[in-house]
Amino acid sequence: MLTQRTPDDFKEGPQVDFLEDHAFFARSDRYHELLDPSGSFTLEYMDMILNMRARNTSAWYVPTARCIFDVDVKKITWEDLPYLVYKRSEQIGHQVRKYLTNKWGVEFVNTGIWNYVRYVMLADVVLEGSSLPTDWKDQAAVFFSWFESVGFNRYNGQYLPDFIEEPTADAVNVSRSMEQTLPTEVPPHRVPPRSAEEVLPRQQRKKIGAIDISFKEPHLPIGVRQRSCDASAPASYAACGLAVQDGDSCTCWTYVVPFNLKTTLYLDKLMAWMKLPARAFMYGQMKYWSLPIDRDSVDLFCDRSQEQCNYQVQFSKNARVLQWSWFGHQSKGTFTPEGLAIGAALLVMVFAPLIFSSSRVQQWFGIKKQQLRNFAALNQMVCNHAVRS
Repeated sequence: MLTQRTPDDFKEGPQVDFLEDHAFFARSDRYHELLDPSGSFTLEYMDMILNMRARNTSAWYVPTARCIFDVDVKKITWEDLPYLVYKRSEQIGHQVRKYLTNKWGVEFVNTGIWNYVRYVMLADVVLEGSSLPTDWKDQAAVFFSWFESVGFNRYNGQYLPDFIEEPTADAVNVSRSMEQTLPTEVPPHRVPPRSAEEVLPRQQRKKIGAIDISFKEPHLPIGVRQRSCDASAPASYAACGLAVQDGDSCTCWTYVVPFNLKTTLYLDKLMAWMKLPARAFMYGQMKYWSLPIDRDSVDLFCDRSQEQCNYQVQFSKNARVLQWSWFGHQSKGTFTPEGLAIGAALLVMVFAPLIFSSSRVQQWFGIKKQQLRNFAALNQMVCNHAVRS
């Protein structure tokens, strides 16, 4: 079994080591102890299971229980955009990390999960025509949400939720600030009865072969291309990201992503078919296969370590959004260098034992049977580790 699961794995009982937080029941008079609103933007599942452990309890797993958690990127509407891009922004992610670190007394590493979720949810979104709002205030909210989605976090010095309550039609200074001003102090009623070090096992050293999932840099670089378009010809901005008409002018902005988000040899679909974590493949792309942004090919660039990055835009009363997307209507390529490299490595791991099992091949390479057994054992170990991850 590729999932390495057996019927004995699915037994009713306490679920101590893992909490699937999509749905569970709790007593109404105790639920407030489990769910902390200040930690609910991301990493909330870690906070909730720690809250349970600190109180000597856990979730009770029932194999026959069912919950449909339907997250379909094809169902995203313009109403989702302001909340989604703010909730999964870097500033919120780091605020929650700092808050939970203060709360539990252990470091919550920079996994960049907020960037990953934003990429998964928005990479293929294209909203246009009737999918966009008609009211100007809603249009302005959608417009400025695009800049939040690519990494900006201040609008005339305000956070996005505050700014879009009363957006201005004048020129707006859109910027990215690295200053953390959101609250991270833990109120007295949220201090847990025991710290994380008191409830978690201590590991003497890191396991050999364990993958480091943390990112060293807290922020991603921002790259944006800007060009003109023709509002009367949708084909002129079909391959753009955000297209806006303002009177006789038409402007489009396209996000230049620092990672390869395209399909790489259909490995994501292959992993899904094999019941392997396809999302982990995209996460690996983000960590190990970054794409340096060519500064000469973009109209706006913010380095990952740049303290202040400013850009001036305007959404006048006559402006309207024609299209909201990162990249517009673009087909995904079948082959990429990363996909070919990973595909070749997988083929070697799968077929090498079969090839080297031939006595002629062994003699030609001068391989002894004991060496072949060691190689097969190493191959099995690597495969097992990948599956369990």
